[in-house]
Amino acid sequence: MTTPINQPFATLRDGALKATIWANTTDEGRTRYSITLTRSYTDADGNWHDTNYLNRSELLRVAHLASKAFDAVGEAYAAEPDDATGAGRRPMSRFDYIFEGPGDNSWADAVEVVQRLLRRHHRLAIIWSVIEVRRVRPDLNDEQAWQVLERARLHHNASVGVNWETLSAAAEALYPEPEDTP
Repeated sequence: MTTPINQPFATLRDGALKATIWANTTDEGRTRYSITLTRSYTDADGNWHDTNYLNRSELLRVAHLASKAFDAVGEAYAAEPDDATGAGRRPMSRFDYIFEGPGDNSWADAVEVVQRLLRRHHRLAIIWSVIEVRRVRPDLNDEQAWQVLERARLHHNASVGVNWETLSAAAEALYPEPEDTP
């Protein structure tokens, strides 16, 4: 009896560059995916081979292929039923990964990515989060704090900007604090 050869789940190509996605089933019955990034070439005898060695000029194309592989694996995970609910799992987008990915510094890393992108295009953005809103109004939950940020954005005055006072005013407009009664 022969063991079947593991076939790729998917192969994405860009010229001689290739991202091969492999699906492997764990002992628990879950599927795990791995990706190999290679460049195909022919030797002097005309035989095809793959190599992991990439040239500098190929790196951006490889990054694009890796990004497509990331999306393909996310879609594959979404199609698989979640053990608990039976519904498909929510795929993590590249944006989600930047902001919620592995590691303790995901938020700081995400802000740095955004700041680098803005810097490259000579733009500036000040980033406020629900954390700052909750410093002004600790009684609000995250969803309420997000609504405060949305109100501050919608009622933004370029002469004033967003600051602690505008956040406080937006919070008060949406969620008035109860008056203290003697």
